[in-house]
Amino acid sequence: MDDTARHLSQYKTGRRITLIGVSVAAVWIALCLLFLLVLKAGGSWLGVLLTIAVPLGLIFFAVQTAKQAAALRAEASALRVDLARLHEEQRARALKENVDQPGPQPAAAPPVTFASTRDNGTLAPQATMQFAAEESPVVPPLPHPDLVAALHFPESQDDTEGFRALRRALKHHKTGQLVQASQDVLTLLSQDGIYMDDLTPERARPELWRRFAQGERGGSIGAVGGIRDRSSLAICSTRMREDPVFRDAAHHFLRRFDQMLCEVEPDMDDATLARLSDTRTARAFMLLGRVSGIFA
Repeated sequence: MDDTARHLSQYKTGRRITLIGVSVAAVWIALCLLFLLVLKAGGSWLGVLLTIAVPLGLIFFAVQTAKQAAALRAEASALRVDLARLHEEQRARALKENVDQPGPQPAAAPPVTFASTRDNGTLAPQATMQFAAEESPVVPPLPHPDLVAALHFPESQDDTEGFRALRRALKHHKTGQLVQASQDVLTLLSQDGIYMDDLTPERARPELWRRFAQGERGGSIGAVGGIRDRSSLAICSTRMREDPVFRDAAHHFLRRFDQMLCEVEPDMDDATLARLSDTRTARAFMLLGRVSGIFA
């Protein structure tokens, strides 16, 4: 569903809720008038006005609440559609790549590699060569606050700004791929009872994140992998060895996050970089990166 159709649907829903509220208010006013005129109820005019006005105020409040709830449901539904569409596009591209490039598969998956050093001039050329000829519409750069909010994912069904940031992020090809990859690994981790909100990382200074983004590796930047929960690390390590689906999803996610960090780090201030490092997506990167040995 495109934006115009979605806005039209939201408008119709809001109008329907408003009509219901107006109808209920009209019935209430009619009942009050009937009570006053037919039964000739006594009492002060102030009491009469309060008797009429207070329920009308409650009706108005209920109408506004219902409109907000309907809008949030529409946002959540649209996000599910966008994520499903993005997932289908990735599957179609993977299928096309397999058809266009047949050949024997290696016996074991290669270790995860990164392209964080900007001296090379390009990032992961093997991932972009297939689509180099495809033209895509120019999309304005995603503001850093939206990127951070999208990678943290909405806090709850009531997080309107979180949903809006996520929708804006999905319109950007690379960011949308990272969001999808993050969602995939978070879902896989949740199957083992591992949730990012339960993990408390040891926060690394923005300076260390910058050095990591610029290509430095080894023990000197080990603090970037601030997740040290032994139980979670052990579970992830076992799944990385025994579950090829989990391993492929983790390596794909690690590469996507690494590429994103390499691209945004030069223009991101320390405060924003610190917020980025505290997102659920960054915590998943710390956990899976430590299991993969990239912080050793």
